[in-house]
This record gives sequence, structure tokens and C-alpha cells, in this order.
Amino acid sequence: MAREEEEIEPEIPLSDGIEEDNEEEDFIEDSEITNIYLCEKDREDAKEKVIRLLTDELQTSELFCHGRASARNLITSKQLAEAALRYLREKYNFTDEEIEELKEEAARRHYLWFLRFPFVVERKGYRIYFPDEKTFRQYLRHELQRQQ
Repeated sequence: MAREEEEIEPEIPLSDGIEEDNEEEDFIEDSEITNIYLCEKDREDAKEKVIRLLTDELQTSELFCHGRASARNLITSKQLAEAALRYLREKYNFTDEEIEELKEEAARRHYLWFLRFPFVVERKGYRIYFPDEKTFRQYLRHELQRQQ
């Protein structure tokens, strides 16, 4: 007769309960991201809102590269964009070609924005965009005089 052995999994105690809190926190964030709702009027409105989310993702990744955004902001904006694209696929049956067109449009708008306003100064939670080098330099001179 073959003897059946029961596999007993050892109990691993949690060290401080920290791991449990982090898992619960991540679950809340994931559920918020996957249950995205764009408050759109129609298919075109949803498309525009997703393009804005994709553009925001590109801006956040660029800011992260320059050390002006946290990794958490980068991950959150990427997850929001992915969730919004899933939403378009599920609700409005967007094809892969349409999704690629949205991504291209977001990239085009992002780079047009930075071409139009290449000079940016960040101050305590807000940004000042300058359309040309002359006004940017005037602002910097004014700030230097004010600080002295």
C-alpha cells in the first residue's frame, strides 16, 4: 500500500507587520487604477482624455529623467495611462492600430509643447513657461536682482 503523505506548509511569521501594510496599500492603489472612469461624453471625448493622460505620462517620464519627478509619480502615470487604454479597448472596442495612433498623437502634442515652450522654470509646485530666450533671460535677470 502506498502511504499518502500530507504536505504541511511551514508558517512564516511576519516580522513587523510592515509587509502586510504594504500589500494592502498596493492593492488599494491597483484597484483605483483599474477602475478608472474618464467621465466621457462619447468615444471622441474619451479619446481626447486618454491622449491627455498619455501626454502627462510622457511629461512625467521626461521630468523623471531630469530628476524633477519621483519614481512613484512615473509609475502611477504609466499605470493610469495603461488603465485608460484598457478602458478604451473594453468600452469602445479600440483596435491596436487606433491605440498606436493615440500614442503617436500624444507624443506629437508633447513634443510640440516643449518646442513651443522650451524654457521652463519650476517654482514651489508650479511652472512658468517662457516662449522665447529673450523673456526667459529677462526673468532670470529680474530674479537675480530681486535676490540680491
